[in-house]
Amino acid sequence: MADIARMAGVSVSTVSRALSGGASVAAITRIRILQVAEATGYNVNESARNLRHRRTSAVEVIIPAEPETRRVLHDPVIADMLDSIADALSKRHHDLLLSKTPPWSTEIPYNSIISGRADGIILIGQGPWRRDIRDFARQHNAVAVWGGHFPEDDYTVVGSDNVEGGRLATAHLIARGRRRIVFFGDPDHPEEGLRLAGCRQALGEAGLSLPETHVIRTASDGPPSEDTGGQLHAAADQLARGCLTRGHLTRGRAARSGPDFDGVVAASDMAALAVLAALGTAGLSVPDDVAVTGYGDVAAARTAQPPLTTIDQHIREGGRRLVQTVLDMAAGITPSATHHILPPDLIVRQST
Repeated sequence: MADIARMAGVSVSTVSRALSGGASVAAITRIRILQVAEATGYNVNESARNLRHRRTSAVEVIIPAEPETRRVLHDPVIADMLDSIADALSKRHHDLLLSKTPPWSTEIPYNSIISGRADGIILIGQGPWRRDIRDFARQHNAVAVWGGHFPEDDYTVVGSDNVEGGRLATAHLIARGRRRIVFFGDPDHPEEGLRLAGCRQALGEAGLSLPETHVIRTASDGPPSEDTGGQLHAAADQLARGCLTRGHLTRGRAARSGPDFDGVVAASDMAALAVLAALGTAGLSVPDDVAVTGYGDVAAARTAQPPLTTIDQHIREGGRRLVQTVLDMAAGITPSATHHILPPDLIVRQST
């Protein structure tokens, strides 16, 4: 930079302001400096600049997972979220660091904020780690989480209104004349548990109930793993087999054993797709015999047979909000524990 200043006949500080776009440098001077810089092949050393300003221009995105958990990125919701976050960071001239190791893990000596590798951390999902996230966020300011919001959690959350989403899906089935509704998901999962609460709310508002036999529990502890798809399909097959003892169901006329239902509120699109496949294998018609809703509006929901009615939780907007929030917290613009809860929308398709 000193060489550029000497060749342009200005001070080093003027070169610094000109190259960083400072408004205090006269236009003709800036042009002369840029011409000299271009002619000499000068490039700013971003690492040095970041070190001087005590910033990294990077954000770490973590999908908390146990070491043995594989294929996390195969989940379409996570893939869509990462795509949105990457776009938003690129527009803010920041890099994305990707990890599956929780920042509170004893496997790493220093997390990315302490070690100076990232200005902030975005966590996608809460799984069984809400207490760990709470403790970690109390120690570090620039931490934002995509997940469900609970009043007792004092960390920053960006997410869908999961209770309202569950209520919307269930109310839609009720409006379609369904009265024997099953919830298919994992109540112990933070977001899916909130969706179950919304399902119960809609049924209660309609004077209906959700017996425990109609809560079909799937195993989804933590992020999607290599076994998640198989577990969902196994649970869906069991659901379909319990619906029939013989033949084809025609709006309740065939003999049955197990749950008596005509609608399924699935806690995710992947769960709903497993239900569609199992019902089809069992000879049931969707939506004539059983209507099905999902949650997430992933690409596969639009091309399913039949196309899936689902809840749009606005993943792309969520990714943008996460980036904006964590960078504002890192810059001291926004205080911690600032929540952004996005209103969900019902997308009606042929499965209902």
